[in-house]
Amino acid sequence: MKEKNIFVYIDQNILVHLLKHKGNKTSFIPKILNECRIEYSRNVITPVYSYETIKEISRSDEKLEYIELLKTIKAEYIENILDKNFNNIVEVQITKKDPTLIFNSLDEKFKNPLDQLNKKLLGGEQDVSLNEINDNIISFIENFLETNPQNSSMFEEQLRVLKTNNFKEEDMIFVKNMGFNSSALGNLEPKTAIQKIFNDPQKYYKGKYNNSLDSITELISKSSLFEKINILYHLLNSIGYKRDKAIDNDNYPNSMSDMTHAGYALYCDYLLTTDKKMSKKANAVYSYLEISTEVVLFDFESINNVNL
Repeated sequence: MKEKNIFVYIDQNILVHLLKHKGNKTSFIPKILNECRIEYSRNVITPVYSYETIKEISRSDEKLEYIELLKTIKAEYIENILDKNFNNIVEVQITKKDPTLIFNSLDEKFKNPLDQLNKKLLGGEQDVSLNEINDNIISFIENFLETNPQNSSMFEEQLRVLKTNNFKEEDMIFVKNMGFNSSALGNLEPKTAIQKIFNDPQKYYKGKYNNSLDSITELISKSSLFEKINILYHLLNSIGYKRDKAIDNDNYPNSMSDMTHAGYALYCDYLLTTDKKMSKKANAVYSYLEISTEVVLFDFESINNVNL
């Protein structure tokens, strides 16, 4: 029988533990799968990382060590290939790319205003209005077009819409006033959590439900599968289901990275993590969307009992 590649998307916390590991790093991930009783027969295990992985590495104090680690374990790079208008994913590639080159292409001075918008949606950026963020996005696109005028037609419609926006703060639903009861949500099993929330939101709401999920369901219906994962993962964080500690500690980049990792893992056989809350949210989203990616949660507290 011909060997098959088994793609395992690696969450950053796995890399953290792997960097500290003194044994054979190349056999580390297959052995974790064995410990979790994952059957992969004689197939080839291929660790996978993304641009989001590189962004997380750039925020660490051991940047070069992590880059070398990705090379050591022969991790392959996953990326979405967009259409000419940068709107739709037309292809997904997993290839052998040098992580050093990807890291060097990362502009640490680069500030994406969409990251600022995501923080706002999660309850951060309290000192910045939605209209200011909207203006930042306009400036970002216009600055890009100054050096890339050939792309002007691609952004013509987006700029037109952005320039007509006039937000009121009450137009957005923030974490602290979405009104859901996190204690009631916490009792939901991941496999049925999202379906139950959409079917009977009043059951998990404090006071009278205000139809706050209506716009979310409409947005989901118009989105790609990758985008749906991001929207639903973000929603679960926002309403308080297995909410990330990173948000409570104002560490929004880490929370957003988890969301993006869950999106990229869509194209892999497994998502490997040590983060219990992330695993539950990812499982909830994958179950709702009927995605076959299996979430593997590994408990490193028991590492001394495991021959890695």
